Amino acid sequence: MRDYPGLAIKELKTVALFDCSVQTLVALITDIPEQKNYQFGCKRSEVLKRINRFEQIYYQELYVPWPFENRDGAFRQTVDNLSTNKEAFILAKSESDYLPKNKAFVRVPFMKARWHITQVNEHTCKAEYIIAVDPGGVIPAWLINLFIDKAPLESVRGMRKSLLKERYLRR
Repeated sequence: MRDYPGLAIKELKTVALFDCSVQTLVALITDIPEQKNYQFGCKRSEVLKRINRFEQIYYQELYVPWPFENRDGAFRQTVDNLSTNKEAFILAKSESDYLPKNKAFVRVPFMKARWHITQVNEHTCKAEYIIAVDPGGVIPAWLINLFIDKAPLESVRGMRKSLLKERYLRR
């Protein structure tokens, strides 16, 4: 964790090894509907617009424990450098004005995330994930920073389970 300019919440970096290829991990991360099965706190995730095979805009609804309100947001995801099959970058950032606000949720005003995925050997890839987020609304930053390390650990565990699904094993 480290400070991020302009945010009270820490920027977070997670590094994990996965038993798959770069292409398989990219396929998982860009499979937007699958995010609800592995991403910590994600209740709903759907593609809003597929711009091309390397760029899409998606929507997420995120669970936040009571007494706080759930969050939602639209995000732009882009994939770069996949042509080498040995390295890929996936960038995601909030597009908070892409959709009208839903009164049932607090809109995530800012999120910027970056995946750097590299092939370590024939069967393993390494993923570095860095995220900075302002969840919006009223949640004390000290409370979020206290539990911020739980989300990436649970998400990595969920990703490993998702990678065991038939559609990812075939790759």
